[in-house]
Amino acid sequence: MKPVRQTYTVTIDDIGMNAEGIAHHEGKTFFVPFSLPGEKCKVIPIHEKKNLVFAKLVEVLTPEEDRVRPCCPVFGKCGGCQLQHLKYSEQLRVKHDLVETCFAKIADLEVTVQHTGKSTEEYGYRNKLQMPVTRAKDGSPLLGFYAPNTHRVVPTSDCPLHGEFARRLIAVLSEFMQEYGISSYEESSHTGLVRHLIARKLTSLMVVIVINGTHLPHAGELYRRLHEAFGAVGLYLNINKAQTNVITGKEYHHVGGLTVQSETVNGIIYEVHPESFLQVNNRIRDRIYTRVANLLDDERGVVIDAYSGAGLLTAILAQRFDEVYGIEIVPEAVENANHLKNTNRIENMHPILGDCAVELPVLVHRLTQRGKRVSVVLDPPRKGCDAPVLQAISECLPHRIVYISCNPATLARDVGILTKTLTPTGAPIPKEERELSPYEVTYVKPYDMFAQTKHVETVVLLTRK
Repeated sequence: MKPVRQTYTVTIDDIGMNAEGIAHHEGKTFFVPFSLPGEKCKVIPIHEKKNLVFAKLVEVLTPEEDRVRPCCPVFGKCGGCQLQHLKYSEQLRVKHDLVETCFAKIADLEVTVQHTGKSTEEYGYRNKLQMPVTRAKDGSPLLGFYAPNTHRVVPTSDCPLHGEFARRLIAVLSEFMQEYGISSYEESSHTGLVRHLIARKLTSLMVVIVINGTHLPHAGELYRRLHEAFGAVGLYLNINKAQTNVITGKEYHHVGGLTVQSETVNGIIYEVHPESFLQVNNRIRDRIYTRVANLLDDERGVVIDAYSGAGLLTAILAQRFDEVYGIEIVPEAVENANHLKNTNRIENMHPILGDCAVELPVLVHRLTQRGKRVSVVLDPPRKGCDAPVLQAISECLPHRIVYISCNPATLARDVGILTKTLTPTGAPIPKEERELSPYEVTYVKPYDMFAQTKHVETVVLLTRK
């Protein structure tokens, strides 16, 4: 018989970095997902580390007035959403406060944070679906999302964040696999065929089936069913036979229909390949890109788009500035950027293949020698900027820096390094030992790119003093 774990009654007094409730009780700090400040809750400890307790919410004894009923039946089990239980206006406030707190606690910077830009759609905003496929006990296909911090799949036939296309797509694939006896992947034994379903819904639909093999039986029939259900659609197979947690392999096989999705984003014709990066919330993306261009507005300015990827933002900026350069280290992304440039006939867009830490200072020096005022856009991955890139920026000191980030913690760290409240390794510098900062943080605005989740996109402007 398993021992009965002790329950505690705690009062939540704050919200943490991962949108979990925080309580202080008997000298310990409790982290309780899906709870809200002001609520009295019954909880069970799951894991303890010294005076930190990670607990499971058992019952909300005194609900807060901002608590709402989640619309998703697997909310709290699936790891995709953390805030469906909170009124949307309060979600925006929580994300505003999160950004403000990160700047204060991590970078020791007091900044004025604008109100969080709300998503036009609170649900149904995601253009990309990514679902693991495994097997149920009876061997039938089971599609869903991973439970928090696990690789256990929580089954679902729908997802409110993705809109109606997700429900129909899940049904088509599930029925196809059952009818033709297509096996699902089992991670523990590395057996079975279909590993993941990936799809992007724009004006058309692109579907990728990730398989643990080289061939999907009856793939042509799957394409036919997708075309019947969605009209303009493309189907690819992605080959991933590796026994790892990486979702996709490098090899794509086109089955039928569209080979790319052609979209117009802020006036730029953009071809989206199955492996292309594109922000998941179309309307927030467009607002952010417009804001970035407005923040950089300078009639004498030249813009360098670091971490430029396939060049979409670079191309949008080229509509506003005489010269725009994009630096990217991935050769395939630079090929896509050049294709984008040629498709749209953008002569003042200059994709550069290379390491930003190496190329940026050389480019800034060359442009300033020509009397140009240089601004830099940083849009790195969640881990933030590489240290050599920050060092290069600190040496060449561009006129303006716009930093776009999906991670407030690494954003605050990098801004602290650039404004010299932190060392190059991110350690705090005592106030009396700090050098005069070359930059002032003049604009900070969060955008709710990821409504109902703990994540937030933030745009920051640093202006040379």
